[in-house]
Amino acid sequence: MKFQVICSIILCLISCAVELHGMNWKIVKMMRDTMTCMKDNGVNIDEFKHYVSGAGVPADHKLKCFENCQLEKVGIMSDGTYNMEYLKENINNNLADEEKKKQAGELISSCGSGLNDIEDVCDKGSQVFTCFRTNKDIMSSIIQ
Repeated sequence: MKFQVICSIILCLISCAVELHGMNWKIVKMMRDTMTCMKDNGVNIDEFKHYVSGAGVPADHKLKCFENCQLEKVGIMSDGTYNMEYLKENINNNLADEEKKKQAGELISSCGSGLNDIEDVCDKGSQVFTCFRTNKDIMSSIIQ
């Protein structure tokens, strides 16, 4: 309960700061979604700090569910299904460089390979999350 109150206060303060300074609402939504995924999957603040410190692939199932939740919030996963076409459509709509589109499409496809063999929704989402995390340098070069 204490955690939820602290998160609510933080969100209120962030919302006020955004309103006053004109920050991007996408950041606030991302933070709200992160807190929701933490709460929904029983991830406490210490576990979250350890996770974001770069601890690598989570072994704890609730952290895998947290990752899947994050992907569901942005539309990459939906009820255990990897939304590859959704991602490719977004890339095509938002990238002008054809070579970068090709690289992104290949990465999106490779991150979807082997998912049909995984039954657990959280394991599936975590594998996709791990693939994107592992290829963060490629992703950064595509986005720049």
